[in-house]
Amino acid sequence: MILEGVVVSGLGRGGHFLSIPHYRRLLSEITGFEPYPGTLNVLVGRDRALSAVLRGLRIPEAVVDGRTYGGAWLAPVEIVGNPEIPAWAILPDRSAHPDQLEIISDRNLRRALGLRDGDRILLRVKSI
Repeated sequence: MILEGVVVSGLGRGGHFLSIPHYRRLLSEITGFEPYPGTLNVLVGRDRALSAVLRGLRIPEAVVDGRTYGGAWLAPVEIVGNPEIPAWAILPDRSAHPDQLEIISDRNLRRALGLRDGDRILLRVKSI
């Protein structure tokens, strides 16, 4: 499945989520890389976002330091034109933007790819 999306600014919650040791460890085990503490937000539309990640893996909700954090769906993706960059799409259960995927990698994707808000990006959802 190929998704075309538009790069948008997020609320900074992805970086917070990725800074929680429980999730960092879990995502490192799943993805095989240490996630950069931030995400690239890509507007793809709600139905496309859901159909992309429902083929992937499920991270259940967790209680960390007495606070409950929601689960998420995630799937490996290739940034078309940049297959050497490891990336995974995440769709959190608790999201203010269910029409967006959050893309994690081992690097700052905006900087690595020279992306700005409004730029178009193609993602190939890979099989697990």
